[in-house]
Amino acid sequence: MTVPGNSGTNPDGLNVEPYQGDMSTEDQRKIMKLARRLTAESTRSRHDGMPPNPFTTSCDPSLDPNSPKFNARHWARTILHWSSQDPDRFPQRTAGVSFRSLGVHGYGRSTAYQKDFLNAILQVGDIVSGLVNSRNRKLQILKDHDGLLRSGEMLLVLGRPGSGVSTLLKTIAGQTKGLSLDDSTEFNYQGIPWDLMHRKFRGDVTYQAETDVHFPHLTVGQTLQYAALARTPHNRLPGVSRETYATHLRDVVMAIFGISHTVNTKVGDDFIRGVSGGERKRVSIAELALTQSCIQCWDNSTRGLDSATALEFVRTVRLSVDVAGTAAVVALYQASQQAYDVFDKVALLYEGRQIYFGPIDQAKSYFTELGYECPERQTTADFLTSLTNPVERVVRSGFESRVPRTPGEFAKCWEQSVLRARLLGEISDFEREHPIGGPMLQKFESSRNAERSPLM
Repeated sequence: MTVPGNSGTNPDGLNVEPYQGDMSTEDQRKIMKLARRLTAESTRSRHDGMPPNPFTTSCDPSLDPNSPKFNARHWARTILHWSSQDPDRFPQRTAGVSFRSLGVHGYGRSTAYQKDFLNAILQVGDIVSGLVNSRNRKLQILKDHDGLLRSGEMLLVLGRPGSGVSTLLKTIAGQTKGLSLDDSTEFNYQGIPWDLMHRKFRGDVTYQAETDVHFPHLTVGQTLQYAALARTPHNRLPGVSRETYATHLRDVVMAIFGISHTVNTKVGDDFIRGVSGGERKRVSIAELALTQSCIQCWDNSTRGLDSATALEFVRTVRLSVDVAGTAAVVALYQASQQAYDVFDKVALLYEGRQIYFGPIDQAKSYFTELGYECPERQTTADFLTSLTNPVERVVRSGFESRVPRTPGEFAKCWEQSVLRARLLGEISDFEREHPIGGPMLQKFESSRNAERSPLM
């Protein structure tokens, strides 16, 4: 390697020859300073047995999010390696969740229609009834759900619109405004009760709705920079400032989701010109990824994305789960077979009832044994969703009078199944490993406190 402006041999044994062209002394000084810094980084990494600091190094293009050779998996492993060297300063925080007898209900009024002469007269009876009984009508949205999601696992939630999919994700994430949990509901966030998790550790369980809400006048870079700064920890790697940390993490996430080219483009909306709809969706996904939460709930976040980008999104969530030990709950109304196979578990909802919760590779066989048939070339996700539609599901010959048909019948079959009994056993094991208020709660608090500034 030839470095301009000096001669001799550097500490790496590389031959340095003088540059013969037209270059100022100041330019030569800057180049030599850069060469010495790169050499020092390489030597320090080799001698200390540590990988280069991805926030400050420029000698490894696979760690540079602005390089075409950037490798997200290598970057994540490098960060994890640095953190593991000082567990007291960088305590890892992970969380799983289990729930039993989950029920969610709300209260609503009758539908209001445009007034005409006839229904105006009929409304008199409703007014009298309302004076007698002022309470709204109770609406049961979810009933008798059980589930377990450990850290490092991904759960796919399937169901037709109106089946309670969004309500399930919101309940796990603590977004229950206007909703009420049944008294029988039990939650365990790896030793942390539901109310404490969503009061004291709200940022560690996040929910991303399918709609995109942003400040349209801000650029993509500004939007994600603010999100990164909001979650910049106090215990950063040596020599890394808040601004450097946030900027680097922003660039990494933009590179992962393929929106680096939009850094200076406005996010926009229906009235302000900005990035495309698909790119705006990826901005929303990137924004949630920057929260670095332990449990992430993605509600139909692939809406508006093509199948290839949707698959890449699912794989990116898988990367985060595998490397950081997070847990992810993802609701998809359509999923290719490749996307389905990325998950560990799948939950199927039918009008608020749970009719399956378990491994992805056993869901299809469970329903075929009940008497339903999966048509050729139909993906597993589409087959499962079709079971909740009387028009689409196909009954095997000879099972016409034996298969469940209503949500209640499906739920009864599930409650009596071997798979559900196994699930309840796994939930019991999880609860014994992580008792409410046990040592995991103290570890979680210590990790959270290590990230905070001493002034907070």
